[in-house]
Amino acid sequence: MLILSLYISFYHTDKILYFLDPSIEEYISGSNLELKIGHDQIIGSLSESFSIENILIQDSLYSISLKDVKASLGKSYTFKKFLVNIFSFIFKKPIQLNLASISSEIFEYTDKTNSDNLYIENLTILDSTIASDSLSLNFMDFSISLKNILNTNRDDNYLKLDTNTVLLFLDFTDNLKAKEISIGNKNLDADFFEGKDLNFNYEYHLDSEGKTIYITSINNNINLNNLTYHFRFNARLFFSNSIVDSIQVDEFQLFNSDNKEIFTATAEFRIEDFALNATLKTKNINYYDILRPKRGKFIINGKDYKYNVYFTLHNVKDMVKETIDKLSGGFILSFNEKEPFVSFPKPVNIIDKVYNGTAKIKKMMSFGDIFYPEIEIITKSVNPFKLNKLNRVE
Repeated sequence: MLILSLYISFYHTDKILYFLDPSIEEYISGSNLELKIGHDQIIGSLSESFSIENILIQDSLYSISLKDVKASLGKSYTFKKFLVNIFSFIFKKPIQLNLASISSEIFEYTDKTNSDNLYIENLTILDSTIASDSLSLNFMDFSISLKNILNTNRDDNYLKLDTNTVLLFLDFTDNLKAKEISIGNKNLDADFFEGKDLNFNYEYHLDSEGKTIYITSINNNINLNNLTYHFRFNARLFFSNSIVDSIQVDEFQLFNSDNKEIFTATAEFRIEDFALNATLKTKNINYYDILRPKRGKFIINGKDYKYNVYFTLHNVKDMVKETIDKLSGGFILSFNEKEPFVSFPKPVNIIDKVYNGTAKIKKMMSFGDIFYPEIEIITKSVNPFKLNKLNRVE
């Protein structure tokens, strides 16, 4: 009789689940009385595939919704394997279950406490690949958008489920490709980073105590303004109560198409209050067509979306006809609504063999204002025979 019941469950899963639906929801919810699970009728069976039109899982803190969900265990999952897993479960032995595919037209996760949101369209997961038409992540007023995504896993184990493996998805070697990527901020009402043809290779694994994820990434490239750049980095994610508490970037390097290093960074970032401490260095980078120093250094610290930035730039070109020996100063960078995006509390120091002085720079209320800075020059000393070299570059 038991075998007959299991046979019916395997080949007519939808009918059994329809009969047991209230009991299943109570089993999943357990003692969490706030957890609510709603779904349309399940159609199909474990022997072939099954689909659900809509699923909604929510409590007072979060909600997860899916539309047009389809899953398959594949032809290799036979009734015999089904029986082995059932009896393994009964006798509390390891269960091994490999799904062939999962797909969902819409996947959306929302944090009800702060409105953080993850939205994915046309998601498909196979053994070794995760593909999607688009992914949008809104996190603490920042947004990240990816289009035409393909993430590939070298070990073919996205859908391998093992009851002995609690943190299965945290020891991978992956490759992520995306046709387009953009990063923005809602208070700026602009995307301050846009790239194309992202190719991102990375390895990550969890330490033995389950408190740190190590991420290593090499041989990556991205297209910015029709130029190809290469990058690599090492980082660590620290956990507290199973939630990422802080991120430390031990090394980030960016190279141009000639494989010359043009940017490096180290940083510590605490998620709770958006506290950031970072050091950035540049070599021969064009700053938004405004100026191009041979070397630049930025030290950033602050929290709650507001940061003090101290900088020193050496051998600055494209600002005036003559290369300026040194610019130094500081400004406040704010992502808070109704505050200037960039403000300079003190004038910027200009030090050169031809000219010494300062530059007063007016507040920049939005991201777009950085392309049209309003600058007032205050002269301390100047070589009168080289005044023409201080003319602004057109």
